Amino acid sequence: MKRKAIKWIAITVAVFVLVAIADFLIWRNQQSTRLESNSILAQTSNGIIEYATVGNGPAVLVLHGTLGGYDQMQMLAQKLGTSANKFIFVSRPGYLRTPLATGATFEEQADAYASLLDELGINQVAVIAISGGGPSALQFALRYPDRCWGLVLIAANSDSNTGQVIKTETKGPGQQPVFLTNILFSDLTSWVVVRLSQIMPEKILASTVGADYVEVVMNNPDKRKSFTEFLNSIALLSQRRAGSLNDGKQFLNFTGYPFENITSPTLILYGTKDNFVPVAEQVYLSTTLSNSEYIEIEGGTHFMLISHDDVLVPLIADFLETHAPLE
Repeated sequence: MKRKAIKWIAITVAVFVLVAIADFLIWRNQQSTRLESNSILAQTSNGIIEYATVGNGPAVLVLHGTLGGYDQMQMLAQKLGTSANKFIFVSRPGYLRTPLATGATFEEQADAYASLLDELGINQVAVIAISGGGPSALQFALRYPDRCWGLVLIAANSDSNTGQVIKTETKGPGQQPVFLTNILFSDLTSWVVVRLSQIMPEKILASTVGADYVEVVMNNPDKRKSFTEFLNSIALLSQRRAGSLNDGKQFLNFTGYPFENITSPTLILYGTKDNFVPVAEQVYLSTTLSNSEYIEIEGGTHFMLISHDDVLVPLIADFLETHAPLE
């Protein structure tokens, strides 16, 4: 009887493993197809840039954070609506189909954005950046003041010196042992997170939007949809690895730039429970950028675009409408 029981257990485990492998392979293929079919590759003077566009009106360049890609911020455009602005989503260098060679430093990335706008025949844009997209957004506003009619920074990184104490206490992308980095940036990890979010969404939500907002998201179909779209935007981590590791490297040396020279109207948004980007970096921006407004979102974590979209979206929409250039 024992041998028979062991045999059935072995068969059950084998079937489970085979089903899991099949599910993973199907999921990975679906994600790859989704990503490649919804974007365009532009050959610019600075290299290849992957991008997608939607909407009509004054142009808005949208920059994703670390672990992202052009798909990470598309949910924001859906929330803002596509009738008032033309949104341009890019994969920053090292992410998805934009090679790192297009621009490793944040200065080079800003130049790459300008070259993409040249290809698209767009003279001016507002820039919306979240998290790790902040430094290259700041560089764009600094290097191309005549082409930046507005700047929206959502929990964005800025000068590394302002958050030095916190940064030295934590390990960023690429600072772990190599084997851990390989595991972190594997497609298998992406698949596990997505499947766990379907099995135990409350647990995953608690680790992102915070325990206080789990029920808020769970009971709101639009917020749950945003949560799902966010998880999809970290799918295929192997294709987001080079950019994420490069971000970690570039952040350490991102300091000393004359951001006081930025004149673009700027909206700085930050959650009071953000544990990823130091509040010191936001205070630095608000005191350095003379034409800026700083708003703290009570209870917002680094993922407040999911839980607090009802607060963030009107603020961003009003900013874009107020500062959009006249046709």
